[in-house]
Amino acid sequence: MMLHRAVMTVGRRTLGALVLMVLLGALAGGGAAQGRTVGQMRVVDPPTVTGNRVSVGVRIEGVNPQALIPLSAVNFSVSEPAAELSVTREARTPHAVALLAVAGFGSDLDLIQASLRAYTDQYVQDGDRVLLITLDGRGLTETETDDPSALLAAIGAMQISRNYPILSEAVRPALAWLAEQPEGETVRFGVLFASYLNVNEDLTESAAFAGAGVPLHVVQPHTFRDSFTTRMRQMAENTGGLFIDNKNGLFSQGLPPQASASLKVLYDALAATRDVFTVSYRAVGSSLETQPDILLTARLTLTQSVSTRFQYARAFAPPTVSFSQQTIAPIRRPTVGPSGLLYDLDEQPVAVRVAFEDNVPRGVESIQLDVLDAVTGLVLGSSVVVEPQTDPSGSYRVPWSLVDFLEPGRLYTVTLRATVTDELGLSGSAEQQAAVTVAALPATATPTATLTPTPTATPSITPTPEASPTPDVTPSAVALVAGGGGEQGTAQPLPPPTPAPSAPPAPSGAPDPLVWLLGGMAAVFGVLTLGLALALWRARRAPARATTEGDAAIAGMSLMDIPTPLPDAPNNDPATIQNRSQLYGRLLVKRGLPAGEILIMAEEFVVGRKQDSDVQYTIDKPFVSPRHCLITHKRGRFTIRDLNSKNGTYVNGERLHPDRDTIVPVGSEVAVTQNIVFELWDPNTVVKVDYQGDAIRSNRVTEDNNTRTNPPTRANSSTVSSIDGEPVGDDYSPV
Repeated sequence: MMLHRAVMTVGRRTLGALVLMVLLGALAGGGAAQGRTVGQMRVVDPPTVTGNRVSVGVRIEGVNPQALIPLSAVNFSVSEPAAELSVTREARTPHAVALLAVAGFGSDLDLIQASLRAYTDQYVQDGDRVLLITLDGRGLTETETDDPSALLAAIGAMQISRNYPILSEAVRPALAWLAEQPEGETVRFGVLFASYLNVNEDLTESAAFAGAGVPLHVVQPHTFRDSFTTRMRQMAENTGGLFIDNKNGLFSQGLPPQASASLKVLYDALAATRDVFTVSYRAVGSSLETQPDILLTARLTLTQSVSTRFQYARAFAPPTVSFSQQTIAPIRRPTVGPSGLLYDLDEQPVAVRVAFEDNVPRGVESIQLDVLDAVTGLVLGSSVVVEPQTDPSGSYRVPWSLVDFLEPGRLYTVTLRATVTDELGLSGSAEQQAAVTVAALPATATPTATLTPTPTATPSITPTPEASPTPDVTPSAVALVAGGGGEQGTAQPLPPPTPAPSAPPAPSGAPDPLVWLLGGMAAVFGVLTLGLALALWRARRAPARATTEGDAAIAGMSLMDIPTPLPDAPNNDPATIQNRSQLYGRLLVKRGLPAGEILIMAEEFVVGRKQDSDVQYTIDKPFVSPRHCLITHKRGRFTIRDLNSKNGTYVNGERLHPDRDTIVPVGSEVAVTQNIVFELWDPNTVVKVDYQGDAIRSNRVTEDNNTRTNPPTRANSSTVSSIDGEPVGDDYSPV
């Protein structure tokens, strides 16, 4: 009664002053609320870039902490095109908290202590800075510590006061301490634990917190002080803080006390202010800015959002370079002109494709094409195209100068290296093997010499009378003569020889002119026969020599007539071709692929798109099936089987039945789909190839004993054939 009477007396004496103070306090509180920062986002982790993925860490301050609890990736957005945005959160910001506990006369001290213990036990973490200010029976007590056990001891030492403490006594030291804490490194706030407000001036103390930009949260543990609940709620709202009515200690029960329901929501919201949100996303914009300025926004409610700006060094991937042509093998054909050798081809365009892995399209500043020696790696020549333009297929064309490849009858193997520089100055390169064939000089016509016998002068011979042969004797020779009247056997000297009259010598037998003529013709015929035999022998040897040497002529033919080699095709490896005993046939490219020939080096030769051990020759075209067709060589003849391909296999224009062997004569056209056409030949037949024009034309030059007759055509082929000794059915369609 005395307390009530004293309060009523004070009220009557100072009614006008109290009304004025309430109005001023309301104005001050309202002004503080308006001047208070309504949320901000702070960058705490500078942005990092890995490839085209950007990450930045931010902290959100000055907002209702309850709005931080449900934040996820859907609440965040960036001002540039982005994909795969994700958000992670980590509680790593320490708290700087001032705990104000008022235990005036009539307060529910046990409920105040339980609410304080629930916060200290569960929510004070290592690194936090806590100042506990108590107004109780001991007066004003300050306990600054980062040890939860020291806080619990100070809370347990509180005593009920016999007076009504003034809240301003605790507010001033609390704000002074909070001002000393480093802003940005800690989260600063205050929490008031009181059962009631002693005087109306306590309501205006929230203005000081609002002016400092520090929220004050209020917890009212009480049993019957409902009349103060509205004013204490207003005190918290004036500073941007939260209010919890913990009546009867319903939300802080247990031993030790545990926060629950509304009180737990408050404490969880305070804990959420520790969180640093790491926003990560993949930049997919087409902008070429190397230092983009990005606005990061977090939407908290339907009407409230916070944002901040940041910049990062954007990383772009270098261009990816590739060659559009699978085989690059130009042919230069020389001719003899008045001033020396002339060539039909001086430049070969090389198609280059450029892509950007970061999916940011940009221009190409230049393309440099280097020609390197395949063995030494030395640069043989270079060319640069500045600001190239794409062709309709999307490739860039770079000219390759061939003027340095001059030696007729030679195959040059080189490496092409294309280096692309984009408009950002980033470069990428690619290499590919290539070859240049310089054809042999065309054979010159040899004039046929007409042999005219030269008449031989016949010496003038004077006839001489025949003389008796004279024995070879000397004057001292003794002859046995039978003389009459003398003794038989008496040697008588012969008379000296009587000189014979001089007679002309006998004719020497001079040849007749007809004999000379016949002899000359026989000699010429022998030389021609020997030359023809040598040419035939060279023709037989030419394929092997052309394979092992790479640049020899085939039986007197120039390299102009030899199919173009395919240097980068694994099916035509020279190391494999050297063993000619394994060569069963050849496929001469007519159209659909670069000019050349494909060597059939196995009895079962599979053509397809899929690179596999079961596929001997691959054609990287989308319309070719993975295993398209099978060419078999058995018993000196070829058969072809379509392996259930989608677009079919054709022989001389007719599509083959799937999974069925068909005999194919040498010289037939074999088409893998209707886009790629070959001619099938055996290893020994020499074929002259005309590479001029759109379609390749060929005709047989020589034939061995196995191909002396023309290949059978549909007109003379039999309607009944056999494969591996088995007869073909009536539905067989001969080719």
